[in-house]
Amino acid sequence: MKWCVVCEDVRYEQHGLLSLMGFYGVLPDAQINVRDFSLPLARLSFVMVAQGTSDGRKHRSKFQVLGPDGEVILPGSESTADHPPSEGTVMKLHLSITTMNPRLPHPGRYQVVFEVDDQEHYKSSFIVAQDPQAK
Repeated sequence: MKWCVVCEDVRYEQHGLLSLMGFYGVLPDAQINVRDFSLPLARLSFVMVAQGTSDGRKHRSKFQVLGPDGEVILPGSESTADHPPSEGTVMKLHLSITTMNPRLPHPGRYQVVFEVDDQEHYKSSFIVAQDPQAK
């Protein structure tokens, strides 16, 4: 994985382009300000970008978000590449995960973890803070 962006929503466009709405930042330099921790956010999206060369095999991947105390905030979303590119194929991959109504229960540093075949391939973090404009 090269990097991960955190935003409110992602829209896929023509010609392989992505539109990011409500940009929070690139991990680990992203911060989400929450007005009321008892309420869920409307949406939360993560866009991961990777590049490399295919080994031609199927792989199982898992993405999850952990809270400051290690609690699972967004449970593992798992997927398998059923038709991987041929071995040696150079790939650039955009993987986006959008969740509706996620709840970030308290301030702190949250972890993003991406695993391939049960091995950690990417781990970074973002900050969740009380919105300074919250009343």
